[in-house]
Amino acid sequence: MQTNTPAVKPQFATLINEQASTRRTFKIDPEFRSLVPPMSAEERSQLKESIRQHGLLDKLIIWQMPDGRQTDTLLDGHNRFEILRELRPDYELTTDYCRLIALPNHEAAKLWILEHQVGRRNLTKEQRVEMVARIVLMRQEQSAANSKANLKKGNKSPDVTVSVTSGKTVAAAGKEFGVPREPFADGSQ
Repeated sequence: MQTNTPAVKPQFATLINEQASTRRTFKIDPEFRSLVPPMSAEERSQLKESIRQHGLLDKLIIWQMPDGRQTDTLLDGHNRFEILRELRPDYELTTDYCRLIALPNHEAAKLWILEHQVGRRNLTKEQRVEMVARIVLMRQEQSAANSKANLKKGNKSPDVTVSVTSGKTVAAAGKEFGVPREPFADGSQ
C-alpha cells in the first residue's frame, strides 16, 4: 500500500577543513537515517552524557565516491551529530572528526549502513532479524546487478539463477550478524 507522504528534504550541516581553510556542507539523507531503528531514550541519554564528558570519541562517517568525488552525505553518526548540535549549537565540525568511506553508489551506501549498524547497536531480536533480512536481500540485488552488468560486457558471470538468499548464504549472514537461521525458515529462504 502506497502512502502519499511528502518527500523529506535532506538536512545540511557545515564541515570545516582546517588545513585548507574551506567550509564544506554535508547532507543528512533521511533515507539513510531511517534505515536503522532509533535509539531508546536511555541509550540516547547515555550517549549524550558521554559526549558531554568526553566529546566525540568516534568519527562521523562521510560517503565519497571511489574516484574521490564527494557526495558529502553522512552515513554514520547521526545521533552523535544531533547531540553535539544540542550541546554546542555553535560548534564548528572539523575534518578531524570525520572519516571518508568510498562506496560506488547509493545502494552500496545503504548496505554499508545496515551491515555496520546491525552488529553495533542494542537492537531487539526482531529488529536484528529484520535488518539481516534486508542485508541478505540487498546483497542478492547487488549480486544480480553485478552479474547482469558483467553479462552485458561479455564477461563470464556467476549463475544468476543461484539465489544469494539460499540456505547457505542465509545461514552465513545469520552467523555473521548473530541471528539464528530459524527466523528465515518461514519460506523466505
